[in-house]
This record gives sequence, C-alpha cells and structure tokens, in this order.
Amino acid sequence: MKKLKQYLYLFILYTLAIVILISAYKSNSIPFSENSLGILLFIILSIITESSLVIYKRLAISPSFAIFFASIYLFGTFYSMIIAGLGVALRIFKQGEKYLHILNIEIKKLLFNISNVVISVYCSSILTNKLISQFEITNNAIVDLLKFLLIPLIFLLTNALIISTLFSILTNDSFLKFLSQIFYLDS
Repeated sequence: MKKLKQYLYLFILYTLAIVILISAYKSNSIPFSENSLGILLFIILSIITESSLVIYKRLAISPSFAIFFASIYLFGTFYSMIIAGLGVALRIFKQGEKYLHILNIEIKKLLFNISNVVISVYCSSILTNKLISQFEITNNAIVDLLKFLLIPLIFLLTNALIISTLFSILTNDSFLKFLSQIFYLDS
C-alpha cells in the first residue's frame, strides 16, 4: 500500500509540474529572443550552483535559490521554471565515492526533484504576483521589497510541503514531524 501511495503521489506531482509548465508557457509574454543570452547564462549558473550542493545533517542544500530568485525577478515565471528545471536535471554532484548526473540518477528521483523545483518556482512567482496585485501599490520600492520577502517565503513553504509529504508517505511518519524538522522546530 505504501508503494501505491508513493507512486500515486509522484504521478500527481509529475502531472502537476507538466500542467503548470504548460500554463506558464501559454501565459508567457516575453519572447525568448529578447533575453536568450541572459536565460542561457542563468541556465549555466543554475547547473553550476545545483552541482555545488552543501551537505548538512544528511540533507543536501542547494545554493541555487539565489539564481532562481533572480531569474523570477528578471525573466518571469516560465523561463525561471526552465532555468530551475534544467539546473536540477543537468547537475553533477558527488555522493559518497560516486558522481551522480542525469544518466545515473534513478528516474523517479530525478523527476521528483525537477517537479519539486518547477512547482516551487511557479508557486513563488505566481502567488507573489497575485498577492501584490491585490493591493494598489504604486511605489516600486515597496513592490520590490514585497517580492524580496514573498518569493523566498513561498518557495520555501512550497518546497517544504512537497518534501514533507513524500517523506511522510515513505516512512508512514507524521507529515507535521517532517515539516517541523525542515523548519528546525523539532530538535
């Protein structure tokens, strides 16, 4: 039953990532040709930072969020999803004595990581814009400050929810246990 729940969750996550990627593509108003050099540079930076994982308490932390954050701000939702997804897909990192990359990572793990980052980028970008648009703020500095605060917060929450749900399914432990561990509420 646990395997069925795991595969169902992963299927839903993969499907959601594809659906929102298509949605972001359809609503994208920025032609690739206008920003092609910048987007390609950010893809390369994303791959480099994703390949520079920091290991902390058996958890791999990627410094690439700075790239995702800047890409959301500069290129919008769709291209940021592409930048983040390719960064995760094309990263190379060492685990133990072995280098892992797109050709030797288990496909369900690779797709989970890509889906997680794509959904997190989408939610942080779209929800931030929706929240800010609810208020008639004409001061660009305040809008920028709100983006600076909301994008990381929403990204972190979305990412934590996705990971906590998977760990809860894999271990049959409480979802809240994993969520509290992510936010260091549980020692």
